[in-house]
Amino acid sequence: MPALSASQTVMSRETSSLEGLVMLYGALERTARAKGLNPDSPAHLSKVTQTL
Repeated sequence: MPALSASQTVMSRETSSLEGLVMLYGALERTARAKGLNPDSPAHLSKVTQTL
């Protein structure tokens, strides 16, 4: 197997981190929905800005 260059190694780590975050957010959404919560509309969060 050929050795990876420094830039390829960094890109691989960044890609792995991004993939991990995508998997985490998916798991968080599934957990919220399993508990009967809507992650797109948190109970105690309201819009702060107002359109005049």
